[in-house]
Amino acid sequence: MIDLIEEHQKHFLFNNETFHHIVFTGLNILMFVVLAYAGLKLIDKFIDKLTETIKKRNDNNLLVRFMPLLRKVTKICFVLVFGVFVLQIYGFSVSTLVTGIGVGGVVFGLAAQKTITNIFGSVSLIVDNAYKVGDYIVISSSIAGKDAEGYVEDISLRSTKIRNLDGTILNIPNGNISEGIVKNYSQMKKRLFRETVNLTYSTPVDKIEQAKLICIEALKSNDAILGNYSVEVSGLNAYSVDLQIIADMKPVGLAQLYKIRNDLFLYIFNKFNENGIEFAFPTQTVEIKQ
Repeated sequence: MIDLIEEHQKHFLFNNETFHHIVFTGLNILMFVVLAYAGLKLIDKFIDKLTETIKKRNDNNLLVRFMPLLRKVTKICFVLVFGVFVLQIYGFSVSTLVTGIGVGGVVFGLAAQKTITNIFGSVSLIVDNAYKVGDYIVISSSIAGKDAEGYVEDISLRSTKIRNLDGTILNIPNGNISEGIVKNYSQMKKRLFRETVNLTYSTPVDKIEQAKLICIEALKSNDAILGNYSVEVSGLNAYSVDLQIIADMKPVGLAQLYKIRNDLFLYIFNKFNENGIEFAFPTQTVEIKQ
């Protein structure tokens, strides 16, 4: 009977200790989760405050573009350090864990080589201040040997999203972009407008001078033309007298450029027709001798 009571007491104590151990472990895990969550939230608040401070000093500061990268790297480092700390509390060997992480890091590095290349490409683009969201850019030979162009919609650690003029979204790895040539039309202070108008050889000199004045009037009538314009005879080709039009214009995108060219050429076309000035087109004169 006594043996039965002692066995019952041992069984009760065992169950009681097991219950307390489970509760204690559960509370510890909950505490660690809460601490990790609080730490990540503190990092977010710190980065947000830092970003806000930098923007107040200079909204276009290069450091602002590093903030998303800094936020992610800081969170990853915090989680790793916190994880190692928790494992050490529970008696795991930190040196063995670090060695395992080192070996795993090599394997991971080899597997994620492209991703790492894109991340370093992102850093180089940020440092160079190549473009920002909203800019109109052209990237040379980025897709199957063809140029890619459009408006930048998003810049992430891995890639850049560009909306083409036809509405297509191009998702281009930053590693490819950093290795190519980027033309940023939105960062231009001005853009060169250069076009040629062909007149027939039968056009008198006074009509050529009138044609030059009409081209200058067309440039003056368009708000996109900034000035510093010139209209001169640039050459005598096989079938035409060439007038070259050169002017400084606003740094517009490709779509706006087409609209400006359209307006200028329609103005010139109407004025030339009103004043009897003929455009030249490829012709040949054949002489037959008897």
